[in-house]
Amino acid sequence: MNRKEIGIGLIGYVIGKVHTHAWLNLTQFYSDSTTMSPKLAAVCGRNEKAVKSFAAQYGYDRVYTDWKELVKDPNVEILDDCAPPNLHLEPCVFAAELGKAVICEKPLARSADEAYELYHQTEKTGQVHMAGFNKRFLPSAMYARDLVRSGRLGKITHVVATFYNIEAGEGYSNPNFPLIWSFRSQIGGHGAISELGGHAIDLMRFIVGEIVSVAGATQTFVKERPLPENKSVKGEVDVEDLIVGCLRFADGAIGNLTVSWLPVSTRDYLVLEIYGTKGSLRFNFERPVELELYIHDDKDFAMNGFKTILCSSRAHPLMQHFWPDQGSSYGFEQTFVSELAHFLSSFERSESVEPLGASFYDGYVTALISDELVSSAKDGRWHDISPKGR
Repeated sequence: MNRKEIGIGLIGYVIGKVHTHAWLNLTQFYSDSTTMSPKLAAVCGRNEKAVKSFAAQYGYDRVYTDWKELVKDPNVEILDDCAPPNLHLEPCVFAAELGKAVICEKPLARSADEAYELYHQTEKTGQVHMAGFNKRFLPSAMYARDLVRSGRLGKITHVVATFYNIEAGEGYSNPNFPLIWSFRSQIGGHGAISELGGHAIDLMRFIVGEIVSVAGATQTFVKERPLPENKSVKGEVDVEDLIVGCLRFADGAIGNLTVSWLPVSTRDYLVLEIYGTKGSLRFNFERPVELELYIHDDKDFAMNGFKTILCSSRAHPLMQHFWPDQGSSYGFEQTFVSELAHFLSSFERSESVEPLGASFYDGYVTALISDELVSSAKDGRWHDISPKGR
């Protein structure tokens, strides 16, 4: 098949490295889903030497240190924004206004107001847009959604979401870990709820449904950290290390959310438990192809209990594109391949990425829930979730 090349422009090359691998591998796994072939047109970063090295390693045609120049590049047809949250609004809106499709990593913005502005301005252009919630593209998460939405678990009564991750190196629990942008609200917005919790919130919305009110509590345990440019000087951490929330869902279910980047010995411990009147399920991103499922069976009560399903067979979502029937054939990188393949297919058809993908509106609602959880922690009250209209 003669495929049309489509130019990708990347801003940021930390999580952007994972996106780059996914763009390069996309047509190997999703050759039947699109007639387009991603071409690494340009990459942008602040450090010219580092970004040139990155471009040479992965095959990007051009290098920029000014994101505006990358967005204006006529060879860039899709903007992939993997920069910190303070560099999401302007580049994404500018790209959309120039007629380019946009995918933007989570969190979509530093606040709900900023996220809505990003959604609203991009939506007005008619360009395809997607927020980078890759965890939706786990076969186990999609199968869980099917089970819940089909009524197999009965009426959902209780949802528990936990996300613990020590992040980089020996972890943020080390008080000598430098004051990177994640600890600065001016750049990242919130703390753990933005960097990690957005995934948990989005998965709950994706699988269970809308959240209508929240109450939260937060704590910052490491209040100062060494400055990256001068480790003898410390700066203030003005975001939360830990957040705990109570949630009410539109259908009456109650939820619990706990998110922290401090616990040691955890690596992507994103656990979702969903309890219904006819059954329950749970999964852990540390074991991405597994889903524990319990369907109540009165015929032999002694045999009832959770069973572990390997969501890697041909019968499970997405697996027909990879190596089905292999026990460990789908993981972290594959979620990005499937996410970007869905985005590219939507772009080719000029269709919304919803409902399987997260649009900028989904990113806005997640930001709103995050804002209200943090605000609730300050005033000690329940906060309603009332999103602005589309």
